[in-house]
Amino acid sequence: MPHVVVVGAGQAGSSLVVKLRETGFDGDITLIGDEPAPPYQRPPLSKGYLLGDMPRDRLFLRPETFYTERDIALRTGTFVTAIDTDAKRLHIGAESLAYDHLALTTGSLPRRLPDAIGGALDGVFHVRTLADVDAMEPEVRPGRRVLIIGGGDGGAAEEVFKHRSVENATLVEIDRTVIELSKRYLGAISGQAFEDPRLDLVIADGCQFVAESDARFDVIIVDAPDPIGPGAALFSIEFYRGC
Repeated sequence: MPHVVVVGAGQAGSSLVVKLRETGFDGDITLIGDEPAPPYQRPPLSKGYLLGDMPRDRLFLRPETFYTERDIALRTGTFVTAIDTDAKRLHIGAESLAYDHLALTTGSLPRRLPDAIGGALDGVFHVRTLADVDAMEPEVRPGRRVLIIGGGDGGAAEEVFKHRSVENATLVEIDRTVIELSKRYLGAISGQAFEDPRLDLVIADGCQFVAESDARFDVIIVDAPDPIGPGAALFSIEFYRGC
């Protein structure tokens, strides 16, 4: 009997194994994920879940019993350490698992700020997983003042204002044209952020603003492109020391 192994227990992996059963595949199916939780939605992590409006179990795409009832072996908290495509075997530490068909649905990882330029500082968070948001949640408290550097499309500000604890957000964008074009054409991204009375809009260089401003912020969000051109300074240790 053929064995399908799917590595990556996110939304794509979960949808794939369900579709296999729905279309009549009666072989063995194994879904492997490195996180301890069953497959879950990621978009609500920084929205409803972080706000406390969505309980943890509502994140899950399906209850764990769903997979058992359909004879789908769900292996959470499992790390695939090697793939031998010639022998058609996966290695999970010392364990070896044979497969006939293999699908990789692992998704991507965020680019992490290197430790050498501030990635190891307290209060620096990268958000991708449920555990990432759980670690960040204690930092979200009432009375928060937020600084957004970049993010001229207004999308980051729109998400920030969904958090009821935010009293004020300062958005520092180096290019006024980006703001004007975003207001005109990117309303679906910015929503009502630019009209929100809690927003202070500053047209300035982000690094210079941080260096010269006396304002204090509880949270700093850097919504920047790759470290090239004017944005390169936002990836420097000097910038994060100044924060």
